Amino acid sequence: MDIEETNPTIIDILHFNMTLDQMDNMMPFTESYGPADTRINCVNSAKRLFRKLKLYAAEKYPTETEKYPRLLPYRVLSELCENLTKNENHEQDQLQKSLKKLFHPGKNDLLSLQSFVISCDNVYKRLKNFRASVANSSAIDIVLGDMFNIVFYFLVGLLVMVILNMNPFGLLLSITSVIVSFAFALGPTVSTLIEGIMFVAVRRPYDIGDRISILKPEESDVETMGNTWFVEDVTLYTTTLRFANTGEVSTVNNSSISALRVINCARSAHALVELNFYFSIETTASQMKDFKSAIDEYAKEHTICWKSITKFWIRKVDTNEGLINYNLQLQHQDPWQNMSLILMDRGKLYDFCLKVMSKLQIQFVSRNENLNVFMQSSKGENSNPLTSPFPQSSRSSSETSGLRPTFTSDGSFHKIVSSALGSPGMSLPPTPKN
Repeated sequence: MDIEETNPTIIDILHFNMTLDQMDNMMPFTESYGPADTRINCVNSAKRLFRKLKLYAAEKYPTETEKYPRLLPYRVLSELCENLTKNENHEQDQLQKSLKKLFHPGKNDLLSLQSFVISCDNVYKRLKNFRASVANSSAIDIVLGDMFNIVFYFLVGLLVMVILNMNPFGLLLSITSVIVSFAFALGPTVSTLIEGIMFVAVRRPYDIGDRISILKPEESDVETMGNTWFVEDVTLYTTTLRFANTGEVSTVNNSSISALRVINCARSAHALVELNFYFSIETTASQMKDFKSAIDEYAKEHTICWKSITKFWIRKVDTNEGLINYNLQLQHQDPWQNMSLILMDRGKLYDFCLKVMSKLQIQFVSRNENLNVFMQSSKGENSNPLTSPFPQSSRSSSETSGLRPTFTSDGSFHKIVSSALGSPGMSLPPTPKN
């Protein structure tokens, strides 16, 4: 829902304060939802609510409920939204649009228990992060207010001295001599301190709970995308970060970040995910059309994960090796803030694409035996081509122990993997302007 920026009135401020009080309540989503003061209680309440809606759907739509006993018809939520708009005069179209954006019903307008709970959990996380950000912003504003008050009362004191016919210049001269002596000693420190304060107070590049990546201006986004941090606390002078991979907590000066490029994953909506595929050069246009249609159908059935296909194009044609390199780009429903979830969905999609390629028999197999990577079990059986992108192995069981990759003796394993599989990668959306 698009929100227009307007000058708030007294009533708007009072409503905002009432909303913050409701967020601190044990039941922020009203009594009908149930307790949601913790994440576990929120998930349990979502499960109970789903069961209640299932009972309501069984009475209202018995045929559809019998056909899909484990799924909830989305129109149950839509009807409840219509009743709400009738009673409270809300704009029905906007609420319906927000509701659909929240739950992402599938192709048949059905919701599973998992998707329903995940949607409720996402709202809970956004609510808690917003509440923490408001509290943190209030603390920063209080410190800034105290700084301005010191300057204000100092100027007022000088004005009072002038009104009382007192000469303030002698006092200023003595203070100036002290300030100049300290300026030589603390000049660089004060400069960096002011730079850090301006970075947080004016730019505000991140909030508490945001996943960020801190890069040098010349660094590539993809190369350092794994090095992300969660913002745990922000003051005027320092920022406390938690490393996403290991949980390491670090505190850095704001002035040291101000000169770097900060990528805020929470503000980079609808992540763009890229996959590379290598097809046989003998693949026909009809087979490629079937492959893309299968991906389209997969995206429609998993609307809670994927928004749409944004790009599917040829990157490279190598007649010597007999391969065609295609690049597939899809838009995810979530921002890069939920990177772990996006990577899991990306892995499931990649596995599905490999199965389709194997079924259509359009996967690339290198003509050069020295550029083949094999996967073989301890029994000497070839690995399942539906779950492995590698060509089948011809080696015996005595040459392998367990399930392991084999490669040539020239040490070109990286080249082999790149040739046989490619490097499925990610691309970040444009860096948001702070």
